[in-house]
Amino acid sequence: MGKKSRRPNRNNKPKDIPAAASTAAVVAALRQVITSATDNAANLLFTTYNQLCVSRDWEGLLELESEMSAFAKTSESSHPSLACGINYNLGAAHKEMGREGGIEQASLYFGNSIKLARKAGDNEVLTKGMLSLATCYVKMGRVDEAMDLYMSLCEEIGKESMDPGNILAFAENLQVNHETSQALTILKEYLEVIARSWGKRDQCGAYYIIARLYHDKNDFTKSNDYFERQLSIAKETKNVESEHDALHGLGHNYGSMGEYDNAMECLK
Repeated sequence: MGKKSRRPNRNNKPKDIPAAASTAAVVAALRQVITSATDNAANLLFTTYNQLCVSRDWEGLLELESEMSAFAKTSESSHPSLACGINYNLGAAHKEMGREGGIEQASLYFGNSIKLARKAGDNEVLTKGMLSLATCYVKMGRVDEAMDLYMSLCEEIGKESMDPGNILAFAENLQVNHETSQALTILKEYLEVIARSWGKRDQCGAYYIIARLYHDKNDFTKSNDYFERQLSIAKETKNVESEHDALHGLGHNYGSMGEYDNAMECLK
């Protein structure tokens, strides 16, 4: 069964950013403003970072890294939220690069972002940082540490305050790394929270992932139950894409169960 991402809250992804000027020229400009934690300097820094990420210019980003780290350091006292964001973005970049030692380096940056998020009282970035660090731990085979970090986050800010997109992303990461039971534990604990406070789109996303997890465990009956829940909400909200995904999942499950007429009905 194909695995498709169903993560909400993608609106932070850079969009339609024009190509950067030469990295060397931008870095030279940054060096002139690096000692001043101003809005203009921050905007230049983040715009350049976004440009390099969109173009996947990892070498350029590595060239910019020392300037970003220096800027974050000068901002820690007066602008902890800004410094926190820089550390988080550097961690995300190293995680994305796929270079040797990148996950370890990403972990260090995410750790810094967590400390600064606490200082700034920014629970949104704290959640992103802790779950991103937990994701790194999963990739490094340190699953128990990842789950401990997740549980400490639940206790620190409360499940109701945790962004659903980040929770779904962490659960999907566990699934991709074959930690099916752990992913199910997280999402099934969240069902009450989902029903109480998440939007319909996020409910669909959670049910979809749970259905896939049960499919991976060859428990097609439970998988169908969650696909049916997803399908019901998708029809209610006229979410055609989610409805298609639920029917596609049901069709594959029925096929695996040998119920070919039901499978054809879902897949037609």
